[in-house]
Amino acid sequence: AAPTRRPPRMTALTDDELATLRAVGPFVAAFAAVALWALSRLAEAIAGWLRSASARRAMIRAIYAEIDYNTSDLAHFVDASPPIDQIRSAIQQNPNFIPHVTDARHTVVYRDRIGDLHRLDDDYIASVVRFYGELEKIREQIEGIRRPSYLTISETGRLEVVRRLTS
Repeated sequence: AAPTRRPPRMTALTDDELATLRAVGPFVAAFAAVALWALSRLAEAIAGWLRSASARRAMIRAIYAEIDYNTSDLAHFVDASPPIDQIRSAIQQNPNFIPHVTDARHTVVYRDRIGDLHRLDDDYIASVVRFYGELEKIREQIEGIRRPSYLTISETGRLEVVRRLTS
């Protein structure tokens, strides 16, 4: 039979031990309180970072979806455009010919989130801004075709404007 273990005997604290415990006790309690406060702040910071990371991912997905829509729409426009020779012929036959070009770009997500872009990586910001800058240039070129000054450009110049939009 295995010997049974006896629980250790409890003895009363001496007066010196009680005095030490009374002197150190408040410091231990204060340290524990500060440690708990620091841990709670750390937990709040981690939770905030996770919320921020989730918000960044949501913003990236939304901007990506808008860019994807715009690039698909632009590709469809280019594919559906008449051949450049047909446009050249129309310009030569009619000096007042203005090609019909629509501007169906979507920038709602970008405009609504532009103030939050600084939360993203620099490379991503640069790519997004470059894309929307190009989209704005396309809009300006389309607007240029609609201006009366378009008809004052040479046939070659007008054809080049259309070529830039359709290629």
